[in-house]
Amino acid sequence: MALTQPGRVRQLAVLSVGFPGTVFCANPKQCELSWYMLFFQHPEAEALLAADDWALMRQLLGKNSSEAKVQDYIDALSQPGALTAGLSLYRANLDLAALAATKPTLPPAKLNMLVMGLWSDGEAYLTEEGMTASRDVVTGGLFFYKRIEGAGHWMMRDAPAKVNAALADFVGAGMDPDVSMYADLILARMGLLSEWDAYLIEEGMLALHHVVAEGRWQCVRIEGAGHWMMWDAPAKVNAALADFVAAGLDPDVSMHADLM
Repeated sequence: MALTQPGRVRQLAVLSVGFPGTVFCANPKQCELSWYMLFFQHPEAEALLAADDWALMRQLLGKNSSEAKVQDYIDALSQPGALTAGLSLYRANLDLAALAATKPTLPPAKLNMLVMGLWSDGEAYLTEEGMTASRDVVTGGLFFYKRIEGAGHWMMRDAPAKVNAALADFVGAGMDPDVSMYADLILARMGLLSEWDAYLIEEGMLALHHVVAEGRWQCVRIEGAGHWMMWDAPAKVNAALADFVAAGLDPDVSMHADLM
């Protein structure tokens, strides 16, 4: 809905699964973890999963759940029609072409709203890259990523307090621009990089524009300086900083007019 009816969505929180066009693309690890999605397409999947006292299902679910919890799931899936209903979700929604894609399938327009992606460090079925790559479908500076520590695939079950706190903070950010978690989406940012830095690559600085709202990021290259630019070219560094500070006070300062 956020992509097709953006006017109806103010904020979007996504748990575990990133944007479909970026999850699988050129990610062998994700394809390896997602073997079961292809298996679920097989007409004999129900019989194979339930065989030998649900041995295959126990192996699949046991990656992120205790034996007791797995038994609870199996008891529920043993009800008439329950397993087929669950597998039908994958059968109806899996895009086989996405598994074979070599480049992301991005939407025609980026999401121009606050988007938060949550991923858990104990996730056994989805890679972290699949979630972080989702920033490519969101307007620069409006995507926030948070890693939920100590939780598995079902983070809402494993760490409900942490998930709810992250969601509450995220919703609050849309109501109050002063929420500290999103201060960097509002403030202007300037990055300084030196021409001859021997320890840090230029791309590392340039990539910071992803975490700053569009039009609020400025990168200045200090010519003729090495890693310790404050030592090598103090006049240039001070001039850039002074210009940046002045931009926050005077919207007519040309260097940062686009930040206002």
